[in-house]
Amino acid sequence: SAVERLRAGTGCAPVLLAHSMGGLAARAWLAAAPENAGRVAGLITIGTPHAGAWLARFATSINASQMRPGSPWLLALQAREAGFAQPPRGCVASDCDQLVYPEDAAWLAGAERVHVRGAGHIALAFHPVTRQCLQRFLDHADACSGRADGVVA
Repeated sequence: SAVERLRAGTGCAPVLLAHSMGGLAARAWLAAAPENAGRVAGLITIGTPHAGAWLARFATSINASQMRPGSPWLLALQAREAGFAQPPRGCVASDCDQLVYPEDAAWLAGAERVHVRGAGHIALAFHPVTRQCLQRFLDHADACSGRADGVVA
């Protein structure tokens, strides 16, 4: 409903911006219904464990079990996504993310990849290279008449 409120209030499709597990939640929302992809101008994930998080194998929560590499939840998400077109996507990742490693775990097939050297998991969200990536993505997003005015965090 947040996406629809933004669209109604601005006349523009928002770009979803998600950090860490929020990127998986955004992907799950997009995959829940084919029409969701048309409601947004894009998705940018920052430090998201698209291929799972190695440390999740030691946790016992439901969310952590979903983030284990090769988990049934991750595999089902990938299968749902394969069934229809996705909005433009970008991934920001670091070689020093202490939660999402190796760095390859943060890349999403078909997405623009932005590497940030030396940033930790939280610092990655605030890094100048991340901001530059976001601005470039927004500048090229087709949200309202060729320009994006909003980001949903």
